[in-house]
Amino acid sequence: MSKAGTHTGGGAAERAEAKERQPFRGVCTACGHVWTVAYLPMPIPVFVRTAKSARCPNCGGDKINVADEAIAQTVSENGETS
Repeated sequence: MSKAGTHTGGGAAERAEAKERQPFRGVCTACGHVWTVAYLPMPIPVFVRTAKSARCPNCGGDKINVADEAIAQTVSENGETS
């Protein structure tokens, strides 16, 4: 029995929500590295802050573009995200 007001986590709704999250992938304009910048959905202000502060984990570059679906799918299949 849990204490009143204590969240035990792991509920079915939380698991379903986690499965619905989709990766937002970026491509570094300097080195071409593709990585997951964030998982969506998330509140817009949080996403904007996350995207603005994103840096390439490969070279540290701060100029990123949105990876198109073909690039993102290829990367997912090859397991090359970081």
